[in-house]
Amino acid sequence: MRVPYDDDDDDAYDAIESAHEHEGLLERESVREKDDDALRVVGDLDEWFSRLYAYFANKGYRCAMTSRVVNLATLGFTIWLSGFLLLFVDWGYLSTTCAEDAERCDVLRDAVYSEPYHYGGFVRNTVVTVYLLLFSTYWLWSAIRLAYDAAPLADMRRFCNQKLALSDRDLYTITWPEVLQRVVHLQATTRLCILRELNEHDIVARILRKENYLTGMVNREVLNVSLDAPLLRGHRWFTKVIEWNVDLAVFNGMFDENFTVKPSFYDVSAMRYRFRCLAIINAILSPFLAIFLSMYFVLSYAEKFYNNPSAVGTREWTSYAWWKMREFNELPHFTQHRLSAAYPNANKYVAQFPSPVVNILAKFVSYVVGSFAAIALVCAMIDDRLLQAYVGDRDVLWITAVLGTMLATSRSLMAGENTGFEPNVIM
Repeated sequence: MRVPYDDDDDDAYDAIESAHEHEGLLERESVREKDDDALRVVGDLDEWFSRLYAYFANKGYRCAMTSRVVNLATLGFTIWLSGFLLLFVDWGYLSTTCAEDAERCDVLRDAVYSEPYHYGGFVRNTVVTVYLLLFSTYWLWSAIRLAYDAAPLADMRRFCNQKLALSDRDLYTITWPEVLQRVVHLQATTRLCILRELNEHDIVARILRKENYLTGMVNREVLNVSLDAPLLRGHRWFTKVIEWNVDLAVFNGMFDENFTVKPSFYDVSAMRYRFRCLAIINAILSPFLAIFLSMYFVLSYAEKFYNNPSAVGTREWTSYAWWKMREFNELPHFTQHRLSAAYPNANKYVAQFPSPVVNILAKFVSYVVGSFAAIALVCAMIDDRLLQAYVGDRDVLWITAVLGTMLATSRSLMAGENTGFEPNVIM
């Protein structure tokens, strides 16, 4: 549906004299933005439309800035807390002396080192220190990038407000096709692009220029992402880290400034060299990334798994599936919408093919753990004070909580007893 404009709006979109001349279909076409005092030419259409889409996806200036500030604060908090837990906490004292006399133990006074580098060993302290330095540097770089991106975001807000008549509140509910209609209308009235006409297809193709290549590579199986390891042969291993490495090794040097493929891109030895360099960098950084990701995973999901242990067996779309099912010129939020809509039925379909070995083992574990949990329940029914009795070094209440978590986890891995085998119906 085309957005209506009155005569006053058309007058606001009168054509502006071109400040630069360009030749060629893909030779750095320009987007013209008229500020209050000067005419400014943006030379990279791909980047400019990508920023427009990112601005739309983030729901405007306030949401984009708030999201980035919160992400920066989350990163800083994770670095600080992981450093505190790895360097300052005396875990040995906390699990022995402090646990035995919990009523008198002050954790911050008794189980925290005042001079952490006097304890823990040289190797451990060195690894943790390098980890903190690396991620603190990354946090500082993220903060600088946030400050650097504030001005382009403000420019995009001004453009959306003045040229597209879209406020931040409008972006909460407007759809992307409606935004494209306004941009195309602006092109028809104001000559947004100096060199050539623009339509919806042109804009989306520019935003997804690189991603279309990756979509084609995944669908054509140009990238070998299978693991050549025992018990893992045939498994597709295409994580976000691998995706970033492919982008750096392949697409980062694929196009020149005119968006044509560089002749050097066809040099197989040069690409092999880039992959080898990235492999070495990944090998060096992997221990520190493992520390950060482990801390982030525990802090993010520990409470969820504690309150809902069955979430351990929850299935999610893999990154490889995301790219395999993605269409050409399909923007990320449309892909995510399709996959989210397909998730319930896809989950039911996969549940039609449970692993017999996992099912048998899960039933056995569930039976054994459930038996002990039943005994603990009987003890509680006899006298609830028995829950404070000790079995070895742990009381019955603690053992019951652990058994309950194990029982819920094992049952989440079991196949449904009353599930009919109807894969064709679900498909």
